[in-house]
Amino acid sequence: MIAGIKRSYSYVAPTTVATHEPGEGPARNVMRFRIRLHRPYWDKSYPDAEKLWSGMMPTWLRNMFYKVSSTIVAAAKVSRRQGEPALEYAWVELEFGDNALVAVKTADDSSIPEEAVGWVERVRDLMGEGAFGDEPPVCVRIPSLASLERQRALALAELEAAAATKADAASGDDAADGDVEIVEAVEAAETAEAAEVPSIEEPKFAVDYTVWGIEAADGGVREFDSGAAAFLS
Repeated sequence: MIAGIKRSYSYVAPTTVATHEPGEGPARNVMRFRIRLHRPYWDKSYPDAEKLWSGMMPTWLRNMFYKVSSTIVAAAKVSRRQGEPALEYAWVELEFGDNALVAVKTADDSSIPEEAVGWVERVRDLMGEGAFGDEPPVCVRIPSLASLERQRALALAELEAAAATKADAASGDDAADGDVEIVEAVEAAETAEAAEVPSIEEPKFAVDYTVWGIEAADGGVREFDSGAAAFLS
């Protein structure tokens, strides 16, 4: 598998694969870009850095994200045709040298959201303004893990409510057939050894990327509203 991954992305950039060690907990696939230039490009206060960034970086990132996303989706299709599980990526991490690390939640098909370039530029602007505090964060996570979990919980609750409504409707249809069938159904349920509970699938939902996680070196995380450019209370 490792050789196959390297071969898939060899036309994009040199590729290194770090494997998951047993006992480290659930595996979570992450794709990381290491973006390095020999000249400064991140600090907006330096005219040469700003010129280099605006002249090439957004276009380069957009093209790179497109190539990698296309490869991820194509590789997944090939795996499924061959009856093998597709390699899915939960996050894409963008390491801009020693300047910043930005982690973006991937789409359902593991592709990189089209808006990612704009988010990176927004992170750069906000860091230049000192919006995240005096100490630069070790990672800006888009969205925050807490926000993502809240969205997942809400989607799951909606899925469970829909399943309950469907079950109630089916029960109502059965009741309309007559009292005899209701009695028989109750007796059958009482004599059954175990009742089958409908399973609820993991919910799929449109991710809201507005609230970011500003992760500090000490492990602390503060949530940041990217629209209001302010920390949440």
